[in-house]
Amino acid sequence: MLREIKEYYDTFSSKYDSDRTRRYFNLINEMETQTVLRHCKGKNVLEVGCGTGLILKEVQKKSKLGVGIDISLQMLQIASGKGLNLAQADIMDLPFGDEIFDITFSFKVLAHVPEIKKAILEIKRVTKRRGLLILEFYNPMSFKFLINKIAYPHIYQRFYSYWRIKRMIPSNLTIESFRGIRIFTIFGCLLKVPVLSNILLFLEKKFCETKLGLFGGYFTVILRKH
Repeated sequence: MLREIKEYYDTFSSKYDSDRTRRYFNLINEMETQTVLRHCKGKNVLEVGCGTGLILKEVQKKSKLGVGIDISLQMLQIASGKGLNLAQADIMDLPFGDEIFDITFSFKVLAHVPEIKKAILEIKRVTKRRGLLILEFYNPMSFKFLINKIAYPHIYQRFYSYWRIKRMIPSNLTIESFRGIRIFTIFGCLLKVPVLSNILLFLEKKFCETKLGLFGGYFTVILRKH
């Protein structure tokens, strides 16, 4: 399964930056980046599944040390042109010692990992005590769930609700907060519509950390390690 995922992203790498910087993905990337930026100043930070480094590039500007790993060598070759600290690695076997990073974060990755509990344990291992794990899941209680099931049935993806995540996380991790992205944006193309796009952008940012965030397609939990 991991080999298939690697091959998919190797193939996707050549057009990833151009595809993932359009208005819809700008919203996703901006909100994901802001989630990390509020915590990372002066910290040692690891991004698990950094892709071409779109988010890590911004995070590294504020952090003491920013490091990114990805399973796709082609993705990393593009990211290397952005002056980032990178390594090719599998999420199940991170090439770092125990408790190295103050913050470990992962976006758009865990939904494609079959052994999700093992992956979380490995991310927890490299995170310092009292450090943060910022982990994003795909949410079954969302428009994204319905659309992905119809449009991308060939891609391996799993969906986790807030309540399922709570039951799944190790006992020495506690959820400090959560953010939901793509609560109101049923279709990404709606962000191309004048006026409507501004309304949707406002609503997404206004309500992402309220209970309505529980219905965001991209659902991020901020976990504290004890």
